[in-house]
Amino acid sequence: MRLFPAPSNALRPVRRRIGPGGRCSAIAFLLLTLQLPSAAQSQTTARPAASTTASTAPAPFAVKVVGKGPPMLFIPGLTSGGAVWDDIVAAFADRYQCHVFTLAGFAGQPPIAADSTWLRRMRDAIVAYAKTEQLERPIVVGHSLGGFLALDIAAHEPALPRAVVNVDGLPFLPATISPDATLESVKPMVAQMRRAMTGGNAAQAAQAEQMQEMQLRSMVRDTSKLPKVRSMGRASDRATVAEAMSALYGVDLRPDLARITAPVLNLHAWVAYRSYGQTRPRMEQLLANQYAALRNGTTRISDSAYHFIMLDEPAWLISEMQDFLSAAR
Repeated sequence: MRLFPAPSNALRPVRRRIGPGGRCSAIAFLLLTLQLPSAAQSQTTARPAASTTASTAPAPFAVKVVGKGPPMLFIPGLTSGGAVWDDIVAAFADRYQCHVFTLAGFAGQPPIAADSTWLRRMRDAIVAYAKTEQLERPIVVGHSLGGFLALDIAAHEPALPRAVVNVDGLPFLPATISPDATLESVKPMVAQMRRAMTGGNAAQAAQAEQMQEMQLRSMVRDTSKLPKVRSMGRASDRATVAEAMSALYGVDLRPDLARITAPVLNLHAWVAYRSYGQTRPRMEQLLANQYAALRNGTTRISDSAYHFIMLDEPAWLISEMQDFLSAAR
């Protein structure tokens, strides 16, 4: 399923049956509705816990550092702040030094210039941060866009990570819409997406806000966590979101996966999209195609979580990470 603005400039959801191997693009499903003023709601930054230490992170992000031990980097997804990782960080901070990122323009973090280089700049800045802070072979954990960045970092800096945990990110998002998609074939769609996410008037923004709750409920099963995700989205910079989303649809990372030498754990969800024709076997096939070039990868699929796996099934995610990291030593 995709969500695009109708030609009348109104927003409406468009249902499409998922073809073999396909699934809904969860990231697009939510973010194409976030045509809300960036000042609609500000993100309140939680006061650090006593175990938290300050870190002088270079632009373009903020970093909270919690715990002691081998380094572990946590990268959130599109429009999310580092707080989406709170439950997971709490489980690992007793034995890992957790570096929790909030990227520029997301969840109230001040934006930087948003252009087609934004995604690459995030990757390079995270790598520079790890090297500047002298983090020895960190474990890189990412969700959604953050999962893509974790894979991208491992592909372009193979010696940097000790291990990678990718939580429902994908190396080539257009393949979730059509298995035969190419970078060239999706260019018109990406252009339309960018226009939809940066344009619109007050009436359209109001309509998008009314639709947001339905969209969010397809990504977060635990309704008690909806306010956190909702407020982060509304506090995100619209231009940054548009460029980041466009960049995700404009990069095919699949061939680069062959360059990754660190072990990779891919954690995915599917049940939110059953009503659109998704099945577990189709998800398994899609993931097999996405990770065909990955030499040392393990894939696990949750049968209960939605896209925000760390919010819906934190215990499952923690258990999978612990088993994986024990074997990756």
